[in-house]
Amino acid sequence: MVNGRISKAIYLFEVSEAGCEPTTAGAKGCSVVVDADPRWYVAVVRSTGDAYRLSGFEDSDAEFDRMVKDAHLWIEDELAAEDLGTLYFTLRFGPDDVEDGPHHTVVTGLMNLKHEAESDFYSSYPDGKAPKRFDSWWSDFSALKPRPELKAKAKKVASGLR
Repeated sequence: MVNGRISKAIYLFEVSEAGCEPTTAGAKGCSVVVDADPRWYVAVVRSTGDAYRLSGFEDSDAEFDRMVKDAHLWIEDELAAEDLGTLYFTLRFGPDDVEDGPHHTVVTGLMNLKHEAESDFYSSYPDGKAPKRFDSWWSDFSALKPRPELKAKAKKVASGLR
């Protein structure tokens, strides 16, 4: 989406070491990655062929900034700023549903935080110990009466929003 419209100007690609391709004999040859399946995200401008290395590269942050600048994106409201932030997060760290990939979630409220923390406890401790440890931690955490600001915010500046 660019300024509220679907854009076909840039294609996004997920690149992985695993996959299949045709061989010269007409069969299919496949590669399987056993220990990990690193993934990279690359954007390509259809009209020029310019490529942006968005995830998995040392310069990915600078490449994302270059892509946004080259696309002349104008962030007109907070929703557009949040959408761009979500795009950045997803491209830099990959979708949350990548099997066996790094787990990450944008936490937007205390219930979401509680769910994510509980999930982390259950994956970190043997089944019998997780509930008790989590309940103790959540009780201590809740006693602090936290009021974290978990909503994304956009700030108006001379050139738009950031």
